Amino acid sequence: MEQWALVEFSFHQILGVDLEDVWRRKSWRWFETRVRGLLSIDSPLARFFAPDEQAPPQPEVNDGG
Repeated sequence: MEQWALVEFSFHQILGVDLEDVWRRKSWRWFETRVRGLLSIDSPLARFFAPDEQAPPQPEVNDGG
């Protein structure tokens, strides 16, 4: 995977997960679910794979009004 460093960085920055610590203990499904999640939000991983014109939508902030 050419962008492995970006995957590791996104896991650590967004999810607080060090992949080296969990890689052998977690399933492929666990990993895939989180990668899909990182691609669906504004993350370094999503920004790399979705250029500006295709960037994921930002969640709306409810100001209570």
